[in-house]
Amino acid sequence: KKVEFTTEQLREALLPPLEKMWAQEPEAGPFRTPVDPNALGIPDYFDIIRTPMDMSSIRRKLDTGVYKDPWEFINDVFLMFENAWVYNRKTSRVYRYCTKLCEVFENEIDPVMQGLGFCCGRKHTYSPNTMVCYGQQLCTIARDCKYFYYENKNPTPSLFSDRYTFCEKCFNDIPGDTVGLGDDPSQPQTMVKKEEFKSTKNDVLELEPFVTCTDCGRKLHQVCVLHFEPIWKEFKCDGCHKAAGSKRKENRFSAKRLPVTKLG
Repeated sequence: KKVEFTTEQLREALLPPLEKMWAQEPEAGPFRTPVDPNALGIPDYFDIIRTPMDMSSIRRKLDTGVYKDPWEFINDVFLMFENAWVYNRKTSRVYRYCTKLCEVFENEIDPVMQGLGFCCGRKHTYSPNTMVCYGQQLCTIARDCKYFYYENKNPTPSLFSDRYTFCEKCFNDIPGDTVGLGDDPSQPQTMVKKEEFKSTKNDVLELEPFVTCTDCGRKLHQVCVLHFEPIWKEFKCDGCHKAAGSKRKENRFSAKRLPVTKLG
């Protein structure tokens, strides 16, 4: 049977971590109520932050039953944190306060989520990898750096990659209005107009995927439960295994099954 949480169950479990953050002084001050750009003198706030969030809004959604799953509550809390980290400089007071609140929340939410049958209450992300620049040899695009990219929607035998990336310096150093691209040195390069390239930053964080229990429907981080689909086609959480008196099928690809030899 798929697990369902009542408003009272979620409120009883999730309100204490929220109240713990609310009680932090002075860190909680900027996060208790919605940001007022006029009062704070930051008129560009809503141009940068498209989905504002604060603790009073989260409390209201928790009290009125808007949340149906604990992860919805956690997503809003981390949205509040991420908004502050995006808008404020790392050296600012609000950025430091936000980092402190995040530490408090993560310490409080993990046991709560585990009590509800989940793995944790974290938002696991992977930092952007260093990218390859197609400009100068051995040139790379580091994290948080601006770069230009061209999406190849019509692959050819000499131009078959999906995407071509250039760091800002290499792109600007290319003379003229076109860029020569090619994957086969024996074939002539394809000239692409610079205006067809788009610019962005290497700052996209990859989220850790979830796996869903086939019995209760809970979502757990794949890395937390060490689930790998080619080994186990379906996922059943530890709580459901315990309730059914079963165990997860042994991983037959473990190192224990490797042959043992004596060298020398």
